[in-house]
Amino acid sequence: MNISKLNISNFGKFSDFEASFAPGINVIKGRNEAGKSTMVEAILNALFTDASSKKRSIKDRFKWGTEGARIEVNLSSSEGDFNLNKDFLSGVQIAEENRSHNKWETKEHWGNFLESKLGISNEDLFCATACIRQNEIALISGSSDALRDKLESIITGGQEEVIAGKVIENLNKRINEIKKSGAKEPGILKRLESEAEDLSYEVEKMSREMEAMEARRREMAEVTSKLDFTSQELFKKQEMLEKWQSAVKAAEEKRELERRYDDLKGKLDELNASQQKVIECRQQISGKPEIRKQDMNLVDEMESRIRYLESKLHNLESDEKVPKADLEKIGSLAFLSVLNVVNSLAFIGCLAAGFFLNPIIALGSAPFLVTQIFLFAKLWKQYSRRTALENQFRFIGERISEVRQEIEGGLDTVSQIVAKYEFHSSIQMRESHSFIEDIHRKINDETARYESILAGKNQKDLQQLLNQVTRDLAVITDRLEFIGIFAVNIDDLQKLKTEVEGLSRERVRLEGKKNFLIEQLELTEGGGEQLSSFQERLEHNRMMYERYNRRLNVYKMTSTLIDEARTEILKSTAVFLENKVGEYLSGITSGKYSKIRFDKSNLEFTVFSSEKQDWVSPDQVLSRGTVDQIYLCARLALLNFITATQKPFIILDDPFVHFDADRTQKAISLLKQMSTDYQVLLFTTSDNYDSCANNLINLQ
Repeated sequence: MNISKLNISNFGKFSDFEASFAPGINVIKGRNEAGKSTMVEAILNALFTDASSKKRSIKDRFKWGTEGARIEVNLSSSEGDFNLNKDFLSGVQIAEENRSHNKWETKEHWGNFLESKLGISNEDLFCATACIRQNEIALISGSSDALRDKLESIITGGQEEVIAGKVIENLNKRINEIKKSGAKEPGILKRLESEAEDLSYEVEKMSREMEAMEARRREMAEVTSKLDFTSQELFKKQEMLEKWQSAVKAAEEKRELERRYDDLKGKLDELNASQQKVIECRQQISGKPEIRKQDMNLVDEMESRIRYLESKLHNLESDEKVPKADLEKIGSLAFLSVLNVVNSLAFIGCLAAGFFLNPIIALGSAPFLVTQIFLFAKLWKQYSRRTALENQFRFIGERISEVRQEIEGGLDTVSQIVAKYEFHSSIQMRESHSFIEDIHRKINDETARYESILAGKNQKDLQQLLNQVTRDLAVITDRLEFIGIFAVNIDDLQKLKTEVEGLSRERVRLEGKKNFLIEQLELTEGGGEQLSSFQERLEHNRMMYERYNRRLNVYKMTSTLIDEARTEILKSTAVFLENKVGEYLSGITSGKYSKIRFDKSNLEFTVFSSEKQDWVSPDQVLSRGTVDQIYLCARLALLNFITATQKPFIILDDPFVHFDADRTQKAISLLKQMSTDYQVLLFTTSDNYDSCANNLINLQ
């Protein structure tokens, strides 16, 4: 069976990779980290890993940023061509024959397909024979169980149910089920021993309980008597307590109703009083004229203005007196005018006499000229002062006249408004207005208090509530008159409550004790039958213990005999393997080592050293290169034997790193010999294998 093509998507470092292979030796060459080991893992996962597996080791191999991988392998053989497809994202796996389109999909069918086409259905077995990785060439013993089962299957005709390893495994499982002694999951014998201890304890306990039955019956009679007495006392006390509590509750209800009655009655009285006050206030202002606020404000404003004008008039009158007094002081200007005229005439007379009579006489006019100038200046000054005072006096007089007119106009306006409301004066009008405003404020205050008392209700609702409370109060009063004989103080009531609670606890305790005694008596009364049952079960337990003990001995003996037979079966296999490995080993070591001996129990082997003339363990005596040569031959011999005619492909992941040039050439010769029957996939970083390659694949 050969691989013809490999497709890898989103696995390891590969996003989308494809490689084609040929029969014979295929050399896949590339540097480290080029993807050689990824290709090996992809092939192994395509063959043996369940596509629906959720193992972390599988998910970690998916390419970063993806959720799954897909691997497709094309196989070809003389039987036909096959396509193996595993999608780890969807969990689907299909093996399909290209010609007939036969499919293998389930895990069981997939194993059957690998067994029939490759001769190997187990990954451990494949890695122990057909897949050799770097530094793992000597790893065979780790898969010894898988190898032994395979060899036995071949010898016994391939029937899984007769494989000795499976039989021994089942026997050991049965032996463990019978004899294991763990506390968490004990074996059958341990469980039977534990059950026997429990049954013995129950038998002993039932015997003691049978003896204690009479004492329980006497105790039962005593407890029943006490329970009856306690129940009667409790009933009496509870009845009395209920009556007392009813009286206390009725009294509390009456007090609450009285409080509500007083509250509602008080509110209604307040409402009535408030209504009466409003009526009285309205009566007080009834018939009085309703003074407009604008008129009242105008009167206030005008009177304020008049007072201001009167003050201003008084000031003007005071100012008028000053120029008047000054005018009186100045007096008349007639005297100065006459004096001025006389002096002027005298001055003109002198001038005329001097002109007509004697010029010397004209000189006598000089004093008259000076006097004339003085008198003229004096007259002018007095005239200017008098004119100014007269103008001031006239201006003040005009202002006084204007203010008086404005005062008269204001008084007229006030008189008109006062007369409009038929008052005698503005004072009377103002007093009436203030009185009416006070009355309105009182009405508003009473209205607000009225609404506050109602609190969103109306007076009718409060009256209905009062009527209902009155009726309820009458009812509760009649009830109290009937049950008043039970009225007690609070201390007596609390004492009675304590007595009732104590009697209740005592009754519960006695009932519990009675029920316990009833259960014990019922158990004891049927104790004879139960004791017999426990004794029968104990006897049956002993019989089962002896039976499983005998079965355990039979299983152990059978396992020993099968193991001996298994060793005998493998002897013939060991002879073939020793001859085949010796043949390969002689060729690869140039005859230095040709004898090998297998251990029939674990397939470990020793090699005959001609230098030591003795059988030696390869790992302990020989060089690493020689050891790898021996294990290479052992693997190939095992592969040749267990696969018979299927001839699976061989995977070699750079396994010859410890070989020198001579050993490498001999290994290549052995591979060429094997490649006539087996396809070889050789992964390497070296150019040493290019010459032997039937197909060379370079990884970048």
